[in-house]
Amino acid sequence: MSHQLRQGWRITKQHFKINVLLFLYQALWGFLLFRTIDQITSPLLLRYPSVSNSAEALQMFWIEIEFQLLKTDILLPYIISFILLLVLRMLITPIWQSGIFYSAHAMCGGEQRSNFRKGIRTCWKPMMLLYWIKSLLIIAPLLWILSPLMKEENKAVALQAVLGTSPWIWAVFLLWAALVTIVGYMIQLGIGAEQPLLKATTGSLKHIGKVVLLGIIIVALYGVISLSIHALSILWVTFISFLLYQLLPFIRSTCDIWLVSSQYSAIKS
Repeated sequence: MSHQLRQGWRITKQHFKINVLLFLYQALWGFLLFRTIDQITSPLLLRYPSVSNSAEALQMFWIEIEFQLLKTDILLPYIISFILLLVLRMLITPIWQSGIFYSAHAMCGGEQRSNFRKGIRTCWKPMMLLYWIKSLLIIAPLLWILSPLMKEENKAVALQAVLGTSPWIWAVFLLWAALVTIVGYMIQLGIGAEQPLLKATTGSLKHIGKVVLLGIIIVALYGVISLSIHALSILWVTFISFLLYQLLPFIRSTCDIWLVSSQYSAIKS
């Protein structure tokens, strides 16, 4: 594994400019998502009682919040905005994935320079199709679980019905989502190698052990770095800890490229 990790890191360093663009994209997405949530929560919290130790005032506050959320259309424009942002992300994400996967595979095959733009031109259509199929396979059962919220007029009853869903149903859904995600990712590796869909699926699944092991190593490494930075930002509030916290999306995008590059190296070896 160490050879694949070193090879993947070498390729990652050669994608520094692409990594910066990916970091800016993720930072922009995070900002837009934050602003959407902030616009929902801030008007509601403005009416939080100034006398926080008053049980009656707090109870009235939560009753009012529940009424606004369940009995009015206050959330509708924000839900529409969130859906539009989600669709936009579902259009952009497969495009940059096409460039990263294709370029990482090409450099594992001996290319000396990044082929990011060529990868977009070559792979964006099958990558987009796969991404949407994978998303629909996960979203469809989730919508079935949440269907009471759309069918039941009494939103309080509908919310209770969703919260009362059997833990076994949620467990099966999570296992299904994990399976779809892993298989979809393996097919993405095949698409990045310019293989037909069936060959991409069967060929990539042959190396699923190496791919999963490398994924566990790099994800665990990112988890340690992320937890350390979060702990540092809480225990030691300085400009350095704030700067490190802001760099987390860059570290995550670096690990994403490192992961793909290392996995291609393992598949080719």
